[in-house]
Amino acid sequence: MFGKVKIEHLPEYLRKIEVFFPELVEVQSVSLDAVNSYYNANFLGYAVFHSWAGAIHMALSPNGKFNRNDYFAQVEEVVRNLQEVTQVCELGCGKGFNIEFIARNHHERSVVGIDLNERHILSAKKKFSDMANVEFLVDDFHKLSTLDGREFGLLFAVESLCHSIDLEGVLNAAYAKSASNARFMIYDGFRSETNNVDADLVRAMSLVERAMAVPRFRTESEFVKAAQHSGWSVRSIEDRSVDVMPNLIRLSDFAKGFFKIAPVGRIIKGVLPRFLVTNAVAGLLMPLTVSQGIHRYLAIELEKKP
Repeated sequence: MFGKVKIEHLPEYLRKIEVFFPELVEVQSVSLDAVNSYYNANFLGYAVFHSWAGAIHMALSPNGKFNRNDYFAQVEEVVRNLQEVTQVCELGCGKGFNIEFIARNHHERSVVGIDLNERHILSAKKKFSDMANVEFLVDDFHKLSTLDGREFGLLFAVESLCHSIDLEGVLNAAYAKSASNARFMIYDGFRSETNNVDADLVRAMSLVERAMAVPRFRTESEFVKAAQHSGWSVRSIEDRSVDVMPNLIRLSDFAKGFFKIAPVGRIIKGVLPRFLVTNAVAGLLMPLTVSQGIHRYLAIELEKKP
């Protein structure tokens, strides 16, 4: 699986990125407007390079080989926690990929999708207008003001909390909208707790995050502290980094093609939206940061105890 991931290529990759994307080398803050712009720029890009079905998250491939059905892995695990739950909410639902899976297979459940991006919500509403048990709302998951007066037995977020400006604010808002004994399932990228890291890997870590409009991946301990401070209890934490590697390696092949012929890459960068093109940086570097343990992909389950 890791044969195509060569750490010795990292210095060369960093040199190429600094030539193509000097703006990413500078430390920059990330706002919610930037996150919104990122997803607007990638609306079609995700379909072309990632998933025509509408998934905008990593596939989990425990058998070591990428399969497009692996994009359902997260939501299939979420469904196993439905039990007696009737009200479900996804924070950062994107184009509704996960919401559709639950709503079509569990008609007795009421499913709500929240997303900051209006284009995502409009697309989901149009595509899934035939489903009576689903609702899509434009909202900021730091506030969840559209959900006032409602409670959910199960909430989940797939690769969306990494974009939060105030993680504890999101966890507080989710807690306030959750019923007693509710579960909150999170799948996302995290930084390693390791301090003694090679300088090139540190640069790669930061470039990956900036390229994807992520303010900064949190560490596991930072996340747990914020969750507990918001009132959540931690049920489980599972490292799924190995499972995302087949998808990362697949995307790295597209990224390598971008950097291979410099003149073509410059033309592409000049024509396409900035946040679409910078995905080539994350695509090139993330297989290395994950394989070296600098970035991790975790599945975390929280619970609201009575």
